[in-house]
Amino acid sequence: MKRLTTKPRRLYRAKTIEALQTPIPAELAWLNATALKYIKNYQIWHHRQTLMVRLERCPDGEFEFLAEMLDKDAKNYHVWSYRQWLVRRFGLWDGVGELEECERFLRKDVRNNSAWNHRWFVVFGREDKDGGRVVGEEVWRRELEYVGFCSTYLYGSFALVDVC
Repeated sequence: MKRLTTKPRRLYRAKTIEALQTPIPAELAWLNATALKYIKNYQIWHHRQTLMVRLERCPDGEFEFLAEMLDKDAKNYHVWSYRQWLVRRFGLWDGVGELEECERFLRKDVRNNSAWNHRWFVVFGREDKDGGRVVGEEVWRRELEYVGFCSTYLYGSFALVDVC
């Protein structure tokens, strides 16, 4: 397990759980309950990120917890920001249902800029080893079609139900 490298006066709780050798899953369980109680607290997500840096892979149940948080507040910037960091940190560009999750939130509210931003990140945020973007023409077409479809229904009818 990796050790924390932090500035001396920062991240007191992270250093404390490291010194006490508290298992990360136990700390995550505490964080889950705390996050559900204080959904707008950004410090929870910074602490969670500090814990995740010490892991080799994303723990089971992490995305399910994020879905639970976003079901409570679908536009919570801190949760979406952490989710992007998680995708990048563990290379979870494929296979975790990120596009499907974005679509789920966009079906509920097509004006959810956080879900649109995450969709953009998942589709266009991946870089190759030289720092270039990894996107083919078929992906551009698919995304343009999706956006066009959503905006047609948004502006053609304000009763948006399962269209995106």
